[in-house]
Amino acid sequence: MKKILLSCIIATVAFSCAKDEIPVPTALMIEELDLTLVAEGETYRNRFYTTAATVNVVIPESAAEWLHAVIDNGYLVITADRNASIGIRTSSMKIVTPEREATVNITQQGLPTKLIKITGGVPSSSQSSEGMWEYTWDGDHATYWHSQYSAPSAQYNDHLLQWDLENDAGSLDLIITYPRNNPGGANGRTGYFCIYVKGDGTDVPGGIEGEEPDWDWGDPLGSVDADGYKLVYKGDDTFKQNAYGGPTIMVLPTPINHPTGVKMLFRGGPQGATGISRGGHGSLAEMELYGKVG
Repeated sequence: MKKILLSCIIATVAFSCAKDEIPVPTALMIEELDLTLVAEGETYRNRFYTTAATVNVVIPESAAEWLHAVIDNGYLVITADRNASIGIRTSSMKIVTPEREATVNITQQGLPTKLIKITGGVPSSSQSSEGMWEYTWDGDHATYWHSQYSAPSAQYNDHLLQWDLENDAGSLDLIITYPRNNPGGANGRTGYFCIYVKGDGTDVPGGIEGEEPDWDWGDPLGSVDADGYKLVYKGDDTFKQNAYGGPTIMVLPTPINHPTGVKMLFRGGPQGATGISRGGHGSLAEMELYGKVG
């Protein structure tokens, strides 16, 4: 009985469409609209259906070198090439038919990382009664280094920190700095800052991609100091001065192979200058350095 009734309904609809020429909308179905793919590269077969005679897959020019897609026997086959960076990358593609379109969002993970061991180093000053220098790599985000504030005070001086690294570090790709996070303790949180790295090729000026920030403190990106450290990153954390804002995560646009040392220079003075650290002091809870695996 159900089969007969269904047949009658189909026949009625078909007759009605033929008589009144009611257009049938194009069908378009894609099973997954948000995909996360692995860093090593992956091909994903996304179930796909449409009644349209023609279908176009549109990939942004910015992703055309690493993201690809074809339609094959009921599937949208999406391929992401290997991501050689530790940073994630994202894009999207549009599936376009004459009457409908859909967007598939793609996120590709970055390569896994390993923590590079810090073996020592030296700050421009240190207040041993409050924060030892070694606290910047002790793995405890509750402890912190603080610059000298008892006589002779380093307040309103620029603060230079330098770390020595283990000998077998393959590459430096990611830097994370953690400000002091003790309740009510804001002195020394960074303002304008520069990151220098020493390693293979850093004795040659230039070669660092990225835009200069809109402030002119410090040397230009790619500059090399007298000790062979290259300026690879410039940042502005003044928004974190009055309230704890969490870590600053820096993916280096140009990884440094076989790094041996890292420096951080942040502005501490003169008093009243734009971009100085909180109160002109220096403090830092933790410096973490990472290189990609493989």
